[in-house]
Amino acid sequence: MTLEGDEMTVGYLKDIVDGEAQEQGHTQGSIVADRPRREIRWPARYNDVMVAYALSVKVVDDLVPSTFRDAEFSPDSIRLVVKGYAQLEGVDYNEVFSPIVKYSSIQILLALVAQLDLDLVQMDVKTAFLHGDLDEEIYMTQPMGYKAAGREELVCKLKKSLYGLKQSLRQWYKRFDSFMIGQGYTMSPYDPCVYMCKLQDGEHIYLLL
Repeated sequence: MTLEGDEMTVGYLKDIVDGEAQEQGHTQGSIVADRPRREIRWPARYNDVMVAYALSVKVVDDLVPSTFRDAEFSPDSIRLVVKGYAQLEGVDYNEVFSPIVKYSSIQILLALVAQLDLDLVQMDVKTAFLHGDLDEEIYMTQPMGYKAAGREELVCKLKKSLYGLKQSLRQWYKRFDSFMIGQGYTMSPYDPCVYMCKLQDGEHIYLLL
C-alpha cells in the first residue's frame, strides 16, 4: 500500500492508529475508554484482489490428489514417492547433507547485476531429484495400482533416486556438481553452490544453485 495520493489508505492507517490510541487510553484509565471503538474497514479496492487470491489457492488445493484413488482418476501424471521414513541409516543411506547457496552469495550476485548491468536468468529443473544416481542398493515394494499380476511378491530395485528418499537431495547435488565441473565450470572456494565459467569472448557466467 502507498500513502502518497491515496486518501483511502491514509484513512485506513489512521483508523489503526486511532484504535491503538484507544486501547492505550483504556489501559491508562482515560475517558477514551468510554468511546466506542472505531470500526476498521479494509479499502474496498482490495476486496476483489483478496477474494481472487483465496479462490486461486483453493483451486490449487483441489487439484492435488490426497489419496491413491484420487490420483488414479486424476488427468495429471502420478508422482511415485518412496516411504523414506522406513529407511535405515547405514543400510539404505549414509550421508544426507546437501549444501544450498548462501544468502550472502545471492545478495552479492544481485548487487553485481545492478552495478554492471548484467543479464539475470532464473531457471527451474523439473523433477530434479529423479536425476540423482544412487550409491546404495535400495529395493522397494511394488507401488499400489502397479503390481505385476502373479508376481506380487517381487520388489523393485531402484536405479535412480526418487522423491521421498533421504539422500535424494544430496544425490541430486552430486550429479549436478559433477556435470558442471565436466562443462568447464569452477566451484567457488567460498560457496559450494556458486559456479563460474569464463567464455572465449571474455564474458563470464555465474551460476547459483
